[in-house]
Amino acid sequence: MSGDPQLFNRLFGLLNQLRPGDRIKPEERRTGPVWTTSGKKHVFLTSDLSNGVSERLRLPIPQKQGILLITIDAPAGGWNVTGYQHPFGPYGFGLDIVDISAEVKFPSKLPQTFLDDFDGVCVVGDNAADVRYHLVRTGLFDLIKRRIGEGFFYVGVNAGAILAASDLSHVLRAGGKTRGLGLIQKTVLPFAEIPQVKYAIDVLNQQFGGGEEATYLGIEKGQVAHFKDGLLEIR
Repeated sequence: MSGDPQLFNRLFGLLNQLRPGDRIKPEERRTGPVWTTSGKKHVFLTSDLSNGVSERLRLPIPQKQGILLITIDAPAGGWNVTGYQHPFGPYGFGLDIVDISAEVKFPSKLPQTFLDDFDGVCVVGDNAADVRYHLVRTGLFDLIKRRIGEGFFYVGVNAGAILAASDLSHVLRAGGKTRGLGLIQKTVLPFAEIPQVKYAIDVLNQQFGGGEEATYLGIEKGQVAHFKDGLLEIR
């Protein structure tokens, strides 16, 4: 979702003074958050990474000690916001950051082994169409789809949450069918507490299906939608 020039800073306020290419070592975990239960396919969707969200994620137990954070929105000077705390550190994960919009560094398809050192990916961004373009351009779009279900997990933040759906046509207002990652069947709209977004979700669900089978799922700020092997939990 775009239109608010300050949205990026609000979304990623926890990422302080980080630049693409940085690697953050896991923090020592003393009283970390609850682990999620076992399963082959885990998809975590949220509007932002604000206070309390990382505890509600309940990520799987680390196996390779790493999460790859994929963005196209990294400012030239990095995330220079005070109060940084690595949001995945309490789980014991390290964090690598790549800005795939840097076409000089990522000019073409990445190797099939690009994700092999990671337990999962976190895709963040403001504009879902732009993020999708660069995921497709670099080959990460199909690579992420292939890895999910092999114990690899997906964390989608804002645009990353939107892209988890199968069909993005109505969200991106694109002609014809625009393919999402297909990790879930529902279409996700972050920041559902905003009146305009809530109204849009209500209208769309009346048009395309409501109740438990609602086609459009709204996620409010601070909420996490967890899809585990086809089952949905909101927390």
